[in-house]
Amino acid sequence: MVRGCLFALLMYAAIAVGYFFWLDTVFDRPESYYAAAGLGFVVFCCIGALMNARTAWKDWSLASNARHQFPPRDRQLFAAAGPIQPVGQPLLAPFSNAPCCLCEYDLSTSPPPTDSSEEKTGSDLAGFLMVPSEIQTGTGNVRLLGFPVLEEGTSYTLRSFTAARRARDFVSKTEFQDISGLRLLNAFAAIEDAWTDDDGSVEKNLQLKKVDPKKLFPDDLEAVWQEINGERAVEDPDAGISDEDLADEEDELENAELDDDELDDDDSSPDDSNPLPSIPLPTLKENRVGVGEQVVVIGRYDEMRRGVLPVGSGMKAIRLIRGDVDTLERKSRASLWSHLIGGLLFLVIAHAATYGAMYLYLNSESQRRKFDSEAFQAAQAGEISKLQAMQKKGRLNIDVRDTEKKTLLMVAKDAATAQWLIENKVPLNAADQYGRTALRQAAGSGHEEIVKLLIEAKADLNVPDNIHETPLLAADQTHPAIAEALRAAGAKDHVISAKNGQPLPEDGGPQLVAIRAYIQALRDRNAGDLYNLMTSPGSGDVAAQEWATWELSVLKAIERFEGYSTEDRATVTVYGTWGDNDSPAKSRFQLLNVGGKWKIARNQIEIN
Repeated sequence: MVRGCLFALLMYAAIAVGYFFWLDTVFDRPESYYAAAGLGFVVFCCIGALMNARTAWKDWSLASNARHQFPPRDRQLFAAAGPIQPVGQPLLAPFSNAPCCLCEYDLSTSPPPTDSSEEKTGSDLAGFLMVPSEIQTGTGNVRLLGFPVLEEGTSYTLRSFTAARRARDFVSKTEFQDISGLRLLNAFAAIEDAWTDDDGSVEKNLQLKKVDPKKLFPDDLEAVWQEINGERAVEDPDAGISDEDLADEEDELENAELDDDELDDDDSSPDDSNPLPSIPLPTLKENRVGVGEQVVVIGRYDEMRRGVLPVGSGMKAIRLIRGDVDTLERKSRASLWSHLIGGLLFLVIAHAATYGAMYLYLNSESQRRKFDSEAFQAAQAGEISKLQAMQKKGRLNIDVRDTEKKTLLMVAKDAATAQWLIENKVPLNAADQYGRTALRQAAGSGHEEIVKLLIEAKADLNVPDNIHETPLLAADQTHPAIAEALRAAGAKDHVISAKNGQPLPEDGGPQLVAIRAYIQALRDRNAGDLYNLMTSPGSGDVAAQEWATWELSVLKAIERFEGYSTEDRATVTVYGTWGDNDSPAKSRFQLLNVGGKWKIARNQIEIN
């Protein structure tokens, strides 16, 4: 019993731990602890149901063997079916005095439960009694070498005066083993020797609570009875209960279909019909197996002693089922299918419900927004460990976009985070709402290491944004090292020279016209014309201070120019004077042909 309990606890713990490792990949702690404990318990119960189905299958097989009267084999499970008889004199039950082969009794000071009564508080005294008995089978008599577990037995509640008097006498003359201070497992160990016995004689009387057994009944029981009932309690001290009386009593109880706890025990004494009054007397119960009763006993066969031994203790003890082989077959067949179907069905339901809960948790709109926000915060802060944890729990959507359609790679500010994102297949060439890729973002922000990682990852080097600015164009003026790396990697050079373009015509062509119009719009502070001449137009009015700063980015007068152009790009350098002092200066313009109209993309001035 102790080993069985420990094994069950260890099995439940192993199941719960296994499910914890699975659920912890999705849920946070302590929620994963609670979910693992609950799911583990359900699965543990389902496994128990399947084990019960296996036991029912064995019972069905053993019942079939008993029906065909196959001889038992030594040390093997065996079902002995037939009437049970005592080897010598029958046992007289302690409260009813009914002849039987074995009996369980229970004595409790708690009142019997009713619809409105308080709950039970447990038994005070209990015991197991058995005389040497044997089952008369078709292959010979088989001894019962241990007290069996009584399955589905009828428990009689005795409320007669005679039963109370017998119980008082029995308690006063019996020595009880006190196990009230023992823990549950120790209590099981204390009664374990009742499960097996060499000669089949068992007497185990147990005290379960800290009570004095001799004080459970009043000494003046007869006087109390007479005072409440208004008549003297009369009985035959030697009266017992006959087999015929017991059979009549059981037939009457069965026909009336009463609850076991409400059955009154029959007694041959004339005053047994008088119920006990509501006084503080113990509740008396017996569960007995009568002489000649049809039973099926399941246990391990011992050929030397021609008897049935327990396979183990507790649920592995000898089992006694009331009824014949047909009864056992019917019960085992029903138990097999109910436990098998129930166990498998609840396993499927439990796991389907768990998968559903995990899916809803990971994919609900509110949770998804929360997870995405956490991912962007982690990527921006360089918290790779947090990203890894989110990925492990299924919370990281590597393709996620924010409100500006930026990817996680676009907000990464360090090379290590960018490297991890690239290794985990983050989109390389995705563009935000402004058309800027991660490479364009990194090039314009001066993140040289990230640019090199993207070059190695084969990111597209020439994707222009909404204002036609490529990564190289974004880096050329302010981040020369990045521009050099992009050129070395094969980025399409936006600087047009004699190597890759044609010289401008003598009058400068439409490219120079666009430059002059751009300078004139600045001088006139005409925002509308200025925006029409730019690839990245602004909007709204421009403050006076901004105009003043802006005017310093162009020459005061153009004296000469040089430049080269392709069909869609041009690089033009104009020379002249700048500022109030007419300082010599030059300004290099990058122009793009947008819809047949040349527009200014970049302007960089150098003052000598």
